Amino acid sequence: MSFELTSSGVMNSFFVPQLAGQIYTMAGMVTRLNLRADYAGTYRGLSANFSGDGFADMHFNVDAMPSERFARWVSSTRSAGPVLDSTSYADLAKPSAAVTPFTYHSVAPGLFDTIRTTSMQSDAALCRSYPTSMRAEK
Repeated sequence: MSFELTSSGVMNSFFVPQLAGQIYTMAGMVTRLNLRADYAGTYRGLSANFSGDGFADMHFNVDAMPSERFARWVSSTRSAGPVLDSTSYADLAKPSAAVTPFTYHSVAPGLFDTIRTTSMQSDAALCRSYPTSMRAEK
């Protein structure tokens, strides 16, 4: 199983301890993560970097299953849920906490590249301004 990950905001970390090492995501960076499950089962994944309110709830399950069962799951998800487009992505990117997992039945063409290139060009996505009181001063 392979994932391509990018982040539209601050740096974060994607971690499934039983299946792969930790991988970082940050604005404008595309990273590929290969996961290997030798046995069917449910594996716990988590965000391993503190990233604000809701951090304690940033965990998920990875279900490893035989390819026939996966094909059935893909088929069922393609007939339910909303389209992931720029509007629904903007809603998804808003801060949230303890959201029940759900799927999108399709993804708008070019959305991944649009997110990646937009976040690369945004100064706000790459650099955050901190007040002097938060900086290490000599």
